[in-house]
Amino acid sequence: FSEGGHSYLLSEVTPTGEIALEFLSNSGTYRAFRFIFKSDPVTLSVNSAGQYNFVSSTYNTNTTFVVNSISGTGKLTIEKHRYPPYNLNQGGPCSVLPYRWVITKQGINSLGGYLYFNLSGLSGFNDPRELKVYFRSAEGFGSFTELNTTFNSQANRLETSFAGIGEYCIGTAGIGVPVPVSPSNNEINVSLSPKFIWKKFMSGEKYHIQIATDPNFQYLVKDTSNIIDTFYVYTSQLLPGKTYFWRVRAERENCTSSWAETQRFTTIYERISLLLPLDSTLDMPISVQFTWLASDNAWAYQFQLSIDKNFQKIVIDTTVFNPIVTISNLDFFTEYFWRVRLTRGEQYGIWSEIRKFKTMLSAPLLLFPENGSKNIPTSGTLKWSPVPGAIHYYLVVSTNKQFINNQIEIVDLKDNQFDYTNLEPAKEYFWKVRATGENGKSEWSEVFNFKTQLPKPELIVPPFADTLAPISGLLRWKEVPSATSYELQISEDPNLIFGVQTYKITGLTYYIYSNLVYSTKYYWRVRALNDELESPWSDVSWFLTVPENYLTSPILVYPLNNVLNLKIGDKLRWLPVDKAERYEIQIATDPIFASVVLSEQIADTTYQIGSLAYGTRYYWRVRAINQTSVSFWSEVYSFTTSLRTPTLFAPQDKSIIDLPIEFTWEMTTADAFYNFQIAYDSDFEFVLKQATLYNQNSFILNTAPTETWFYWRVKVVSGKLESDWSETKSFLIPKVNSAEENQKESAVKIFQNNNFRTIQFVGEILKLQIFNLLGNEILEYNIPTNSFLWDVSTQSPGIYFVKIQTPSDLLLKKILLIP
Repeated sequence: FSEGGHSYLLSEVTPTGEIALEFLSNSGTYRAFRFIFKSDPVTLSVNSAGQYNFVSSTYNTNTTFVVNSISGTGKLTIEKHRYPPYNLNQGGPCSVLPYRWVITKQGINSLGGYLYFNLSGLSGFNDPRELKVYFRSAEGFGSFTELNTTFNSQANRLETSFAGIGEYCIGTAGIGVPVPVSPSNNEINVSLSPKFIWKKFMSGEKYHIQIATDPNFQYLVKDTSNIIDTFYVYTSQLLPGKTYFWRVRAERENCTSSWAETQRFTTIYERISLLLPLDSTLDMPISVQFTWLASDNAWAYQFQLSIDKNFQKIVIDTTVFNPIVTISNLDFFTEYFWRVRLTRGEQYGIWSEIRKFKTMLSAPLLLFPENGSKNIPTSGTLKWSPVPGAIHYYLVVSTNKQFINNQIEIVDLKDNQFDYTNLEPAKEYFWKVRATGENGKSEWSEVFNFKTQLPKPELIVPPFADTLAPISGLLRWKEVPSATSYELQISEDPNLIFGVQTYKITGLTYYIYSNLVYSTKYYWRVRALNDELESPWSDVSWFLTVPENYLTSPILVYPLNNVLNLKIGDKLRWLPVDKAERYEIQIATDPIFASVVLSEQIADTTYQIGSLAYGTRYYWRVRAINQTSVSFWSEVYSFTTSLRTPTLFAPQDKSIIDLPIEFTWEMTTADAFYNFQIAYDSDFEFVLKQATLYNQNSFILNTAPTETWFYWRVKVVSGKLESDWSETKSFLIPKVNSAEENQKESAVKIFQNNNFRTIQFVGEILKLQIFNLLGNEILEYNIPTNSFLWDVSTQSPGIYFVKIQTPSDLLLKKILLIP
């Protein structure tokens, strides 16, 4: 109440003495209302003995009052507050649950009975058997007294006698021992900054932890108290690979629990230092050697290789005993991550740093042409597989495996194929490709080879024209290099699909067909072949056969057109013409036959030339004749006759003549060269002397071996024309010497022995031949030897010639056998 207009200061104070609310008021009246906050109050009317559950539709006090005796009637209120009692330091339990209960009455004089505390829904404890009920008569003041408490496990409740109106709580007489969780006892590979975890016994506890290097905790590493959480993180670094001990206890005001059971643990070993490959290396081969620094603590090493940095996709997980490992057959163009840790039995070290690298591009796979392919076109396409990560490709094509003087070399192809042109036909080619990426290049692909096809034959006769052809005639084409045979197809079908006749021709570039149908159009083509290759088919040509009773023009066969050096006396030949009775042949010195030198009709298909001039170009043609018609002239061919062969004058054949010797012959052609030869043999394999003489018809021989038969001959050459060699004549140069007189120092020595009955040849002899004076071979020995003995006891006296082949020379020796 205010007096004289004074103001009043009003204060609300907490049980701990702290001011919670304070204000000035001029009013003389102050009223405080109770507001339900963090509590569950339930009021019941209690008029008789019985069991009363203090639970309403809104609140649950977790209590039941069993009334045994009561004096008076009225109301009984039980309030459950969801926080622990105040002023616990005045005595009572060491630890309490975070609840308190206050019991008040109205109208009831006295009552007795039992209180049940239902534990369902309550927290802050581990073992309900350790719990006790405590009581004090004044709320917030005085010491709590422990009541005789029983735990009913079936009903999950605490049971105690009613002690009176006042404040109740649940707690323990002693503080509970925390339960260690991690690191567990004998745990290994524990982090160097471990997190120590335990289970609490009751809320409101603080904790004290010790870490030591010995089980008696004489050598403490850490001693820390007043921990409010149930874990502790050691922020420093323990030593790697060392054994430690730890324990924890609970502390609450003046209460302290026993130390929890001591836990033993061993820390993880040290981190390995990586060497090679370096981090972020690019263009690595698919076989990689990994190395790291060795550790004295390692018994082995665990190596992991993954395609993701979190090592969720491990491709290699292996244990090795040395600080090195080689991993092969990795994927191309793939990013890998790797790490290593040491192992020591069940213990291991901290994982190393994680390094990454990327493998090189894969080598392209050659697709076409396939390896060893044959008959590949000279213009076509090379194909290979695309390579992931490739920017361009490097293609090389060569005619040798060493890829020297390459035919094709392109370094920046964008596509995985290349269109080539103009390769040589019938040629073996080698090719390879490699890919180039942003950071490197692949290995070369496998080397493939292929052979191009033979060139396409070019058809000659008949041409693309409407010229009539005989029903038996000649089809001709140009020779294809490297071809050994040809395949010819003839058909009335322009596509050469139906009714095709196929012929195999070996060694010739023509085919003589026969018995075709009159007045019919035929199509034909040719391709070249050898043992392993073939050409494309030639272009298709056609010809129209003559009507019946029609004489076709003869086809000239020999000699070929424009031939040179045709011998006088040779024969001209042509193919027979169906229904022809005779043939007219004409030879002229001009292609329009204004100057005909011969015109004759014959029945045969050959004509021998005899009276033509030497070294002259002639033109010839033939036509077929019968009683009713004459064919057109054949195609005009030309030939040039050879030069006239010189006649030898001196010396005469089989002459015996002394040196010097003058050789003379007929000069058959002016302004020409005369080839002159003297040889030891009539086949002119071993030539003694040869000369090319311009406008000369004589030669003088000054030196030559004596007592030796020689052979000589001459022919004339003028531009591309030449004569045959003249007849061969022989002569002998007389002068006889003993067997050793003319023997020169050489690789083969000749000895006489056994009273001249044998002659021994000593030296490196590959082949030995002996001839008599007439040039007849009387002995041949062709087995390599260092010594050969010739028995001359049965040989006639006279001159013999010995031809000896050595590794470095051909020796000619003359031996005279004396009676």
